[in-house]
Amino acid sequence: MILIKGHWRESAGRLTRVLADGSKSTVYSAPDWDVAGTAERRSTLYLLESQGAGPMDDRPLAGHIRAISDDGTQWTFGDFASLESNENADGGTRYGFRNLPAECAAQLPAGMPPASYTGDVDSHPYSIALSGRTAYVADAGANSVVSVDLRSGDTETVAGLYVTTLPGGPEDPRLGARGSVYKVNPDNGRVRLFADDALSPTGLALDDDGDIYVASLFGNGVLRINGDDGQRTVLTGKLTADVSIRDSKLYASTDALPAPNQAPDGKLVSIDLDGHSRH
Repeated sequence: MILIKGHWRESAGRLTRVLADGSKSTVYSAPDWDVAGTAERRSTLYLLESQGAGPMDDRPLAGHIRAISDDGTQWTFGDFASLESNENADGGTRYGFRNLPAECAAQLPAGMPPASYTGDVDSHPYSIALSGRTAYVADAGANSVVSVDLRSGDTETVAGLYVTTLPGGPEDPRLGARGSVYKVNPDNGRVRLFADDALSPTGLALDDDGDIYVASLFGNGVLRINGDDGQRTVLTGKLTADVSIRDSKLYASTDALPAPNQAPDGKLVSIDLDGHSRH
């Protein structure tokens, strides 16, 4: 989500504009697509669309960036599914348990992934950031960061920028806080751990002072990490899926997951960076 004379909130197949007075309007709707992260530059809005991510989605794998200008002109570029199909970015990465005895593996609940496995071909572009003529996209299915040239549409796998990582398996508190935040140099691919022991980090924002704000989906709220000493402060916002900073305010999408058998009840919350908040 991003602030453009208001701010933006993503939902399945729809992008909604929310003004400061709380009024809403649909900016873009595509029911057959999953709509995710947004970014804005000058008069153009960029968003991510995808299909076919994960074993439960039987649609063909597809994904791209959609750009929408102020005059309503739209175009797409970048092909995340083709990149992942050709490269399988995490195909050489092994997930799961190490040296798990067979008798323990046999006790894993039905429906769980194998005790040990390598990355499958999958793509679910989730978050986007712009830098110069390049868009950097976090692909939660490919487990990679992808760069897309905003002029040519050329797409390649990089390491890129500050990124959050999920550990896989249950993301709720049952196995503890296992997520991390990494800082990656996109020019040389060097990776540095910035913070660990984060519970289900799903979104990230950086303020002008170098402090990091992390959406902790199953944590107690937005996690603020001091860029100098690493000290942490928890801000308000339960079940926070994403965060963005604009004009000295933090915007967070909260209550992202509905209660069982209940309708979605997501909210967009603005948080003053001194800790005060309002809906």
